[in-house]
Amino acid sequence: MHERERRARWRWVIGVAVCVLALGTAGCGLLKAPPPAPTPTPAGSNLLANPGFELFAPGWEPLQGTDPSGFQVNVTTPHGGKGHAARLVLASDAGIDGSAAAGFAQHLSGAEFPEFLSGFYLVDDWQPRDTFQYIEFAVTVAGGDFADGPGTYTSRFLIAGADREPAGGPATKFTFLSRAAPSLHRWTYFAYPLREAFAFKFGKVPTGWTDLQIHFAVRYEDRTANQPATSADVSFDDLFAGSQSANPNRPTDP
Repeated sequence: MHERERRARWRWVIGVAVCVLALGTAGCGLLKAPPPAPTPTPAGSNLLANPGFELFAPGWEPLQGTDPSGFQVNVTTPHGGKGHAARLVLASDAGIDGSAAAGFAQHLSGAEFPEFLSGFYLVDDWQPRDTFQYIEFAVTVAGGDFADGPGTYTSRFLIAGADREPAGGPATKFTFLSRAAPSLHRWTYFAYPLREAFAFKFGKVPTGWTDLQIHFAVRYEDRTANQPATSADVSFDDLFAGSQSANPNRPTDP
């Protein structure tokens, strides 16, 4: 073998050795390490469909027993300044007695009981006068596998306005997020561990059911005919139900 050929071969061998040692950095053009894959976003982490009302009302329905006109989709005051929000309007004239509500609900599909619920609400009008008026959300389980047999159980969460428990039977339990009147003209964060609260109030979380519904509402109760007219205008947006670790919402309050 000629001296020139031996030198060329040794240069080739040394070059390959250097490339092998350099793998993971420059790669010498022989092999190139792939870039790290981005962390995927968990699919389906929110058990609620259309949680930001970007599709307007699909996925949601007026709360049973309420006037459907009290539930609207508002495009003027969404949380974050874009998209849409659910709007509840409730009013009573003087001389009206009894109870009323405006609300919207969603029936959850699948077999997962939500661990956590969060969202934002905005109050643009709050005139309860002497009437017992409040804002709430609730989870209702029908046909659950409870010790006393299938039944309907509701855990109601009082967000603002209620200084005492509303009327309710043994199958309805209440949890206070706040007893104060709501703040006006600002989006306010609310959240609560649903599964833990339901287990505490009813002794267990069912593992099966025929229906699981979550609703949001503004209500007044125990009105008498001699009380003055009342009104409320409450919006909800960016709602979430699922595992607490997947909660996309964070409080913006100081």
